[in-house]
Amino acid sequence: MKILRPDYMEAFKCIGSPCVDNCCIGWDVDIDEQTFEKYQKIKGNPLETLIKDFIHVNMAEHDCTVNFAVVSLMENKRCPFLDDTKLCKIQSKYGEAYLSNVCAQYPRIYNRINNRLEVSASISCPEIAKSVLFNSKGVQFETAEWADKRQVMISYDVNTKLKAFKGKPAEQLQKIRWICLDIMQDGAFSLEERFEIIGQFVYGLTQARNKDEITNLMNQCRKKNVSKYDLDALSNNMIKRSKQILDILDPKSTIVSERFLHHYKESEKVLKDRDLNLRALKHQYYDSYFENRGYIFENYFVNHMFKSLFPFTEAEWIFHAYLLMLCRYQMMKRQLLGIAIAHKGLTDELILDYFQVFSKAIEHHKTFMLDLTEWFEYMKIDNMKSVKKILL
Repeated sequence: MKILRPDYMEAFKCIGSPCVDNCCIGWDVDIDEQTFEKYQKIKGNPLETLIKDFIHVNMAEHDCTVNFAVVSLMENKRCPFLDDTKLCKIQSKYGEAYLSNVCAQYPRIYNRINNRLEVSASISCPEIAKSVLFNSKGVQFETAEWADKRQVMISYDVNTKLKAFKGKPAEQLQKIRWICLDIMQDGAFSLEERFEIIGQFVYGLTQARNKDEITNLMNQCRKKNVSKYDLDALSNNMIKRSKQILDILDPKSTIVSERFLHHYKESEKVLKDRDLNLRALKHQYYDSYFENRGYIFENYFVNHMFKSLFPFTEAEWIFHAYLLMLCRYQMMKRQLLGIAIAHKGLTDELILDYFQVFSKAIEHHKTFMLDLTEWFEYMKIDNMKSVKKILL
């Protein structure tokens, strides 16, 4: 069977204990029904007591292949099955076959479009983050043989040939997402320009009334024309609105990651000083790092767009999916600017740590994307003019 994947997937392997983070700390741990039944048969060793005390049937369960049961985390947000070396006690004794579907699959993400399987991975995994972010050649895609025998969880299973999609953008999902990916990887434009071109395209799709108009829009978008907007990577709007976006997140109340909170507090402590010449400091400490490393943000967003079938899955309205991606960029720019000033420059180590912990804290947040979508509606951010006025 063939599978489409980014090229970094070929070499990926979990490194276990040496990892700087742990995927069993800070997150809910879900147990599928088949694995739950295996655990009920474990008798006569200390794991039996742990299973009885910490694994419970999930009364809000919505998919028995994913979260039939849930592990109750300890006070320090650690999975009780982690040993002192940050390895799973169940896996150490019984092997990988005893891992739940969620534990076995992370950080891999599977989608299926018209019966064609795709796999990518989350940058919340440090090893994936390292492979994706620092690839100066950019993320490339390849078709490979898929030999994994274990059942996989499909995040998005899409049939674009459904009658409900006829004459709508979703019917052209594959063409549209690859146009967006092509724009994001076009180094002839600044990242701000790429975001604008994608925004104009996605908004245009929301206004298209039939298949012919969608086709014309796709053909026009390939010309990648930037509008009359004077794009400023450090506008007063960006500084103001990125702070509002972070306030919606409310990190001190909703984020458990100490590393993310450290970056947040460090950055905000710097940026609240109104006497700073932010433009000069940005040039000195932020721009000097990214000048020859524009591929870092590009790679991050290409990976995000591929795994989320951008712009079709993160929100009911595809323009909201674009706005959610743009807000990610605004938050990251703001925080990295503060970090750069605090450290008098950026390093690969700081970048890796920030992007990985940002992904873990934000992309897996249970309510933030919904809260942001409600904010878009409240602020009436519903076209590119309002984007320019309010967000850029």
